[in-house]
Amino acid sequence: MLDEMVEGGAGSPRVTEERPMAILSEETQSESQSLQSKEPERNSGELFLHWLKVSIEDGTLTVNESDSVLHVLASFVFLASPGCFYRFIKVACDGKGDKDAVQKNFESLGLHHSRNGRGLFHYHQYDSLDNRNRYTKVSGYMISADRLLTPGNDLADSQWISARK
Repeated sequence: MLDEMVEGGAGSPRVTEERPMAILSEETQSESQSLQSKEPERNSGELFLHWLKVSIEDGTLTVNESDSVLHVLASFVFLASPGCFYRFIKVACDGKGDKDAVQKNFESLGLHHSRNGRGLFHYHQYDSLDNRNRYTKVSGYMISADRLLTPGNDLADSQWISARK
């Protein structure tokens, strides 16, 4: 099911990267502080997930755009790896952090979908919307859209990626 693409409508809502990075609002600072009080290695997966949610909501991470590390597919959000982890370290950790530790701790949360015991999904990300030109092979995780997108923010499936043929 996840490998089947449903074409999204042209009028689907889009999240853009126009605003400056503001990871934590006043309402989420206390939540972040409680996470930071835990051992940093153990909570980096939780901090990453929190950063994803806030960054999608405030528009600092794009979804379903040609240069996005996040794409909606079949009611899941595809997180391109390692790009999304490197972006987290660059933006939220001032470039200091271990991508492998963050990724491992994210995986340990058990929120990503796996098939046949494998957690990574593989797609083609195209350079143009006609999906006939050049593409880049991308791998990443699938997370239920309900875990990352706010209710009512139902995005159509991405037109930029499709199952590998």
